[in-house]
Amino acid sequence: MDLYEFLNPLNFVIDYKERDIGEYIKSYIINKNFSFSQFNNYFNSFTRDSLILLISRILFPSYFFDIYENIVIDNKSEKDIKNIISKNKNIISFLKYIFNVSQDMNIPYIYWIKKSD
Repeated sequence: MDLYEFLNPLNFVIDYKERDIGEYIKSYIINKNFSFSQFNNYFNSFTRDSLILLISRILFPSYFFDIYENIVIDNKSEKDIKNIISKNKNIISFLKYIFNVSQDMNIPYIYWIKKSD
């Protein structure tokens, strides 16, 4: 890519803060021992629309595809992906927590998350 393509305004990617926050939360849940209490007052500052964006970002398993790509392309160990799969229940529990905390915002509930008990 040359400098003109780099500076071309049509190549800009417009993004949302919810994307970065969602990716941070997913990596935090996967890589650390987390507790819900760390996020107790965090979601009060979100609007309904921004909370829906955050939930949809957390739902998308980008971390899984990143590790899968490393396994296929770079011949990395499959134990990393097994670790991700084992932590999936933590992400579902966290999503349940978000839904419970934000009940007054009338967020559309995702029923397969509720049924995962």
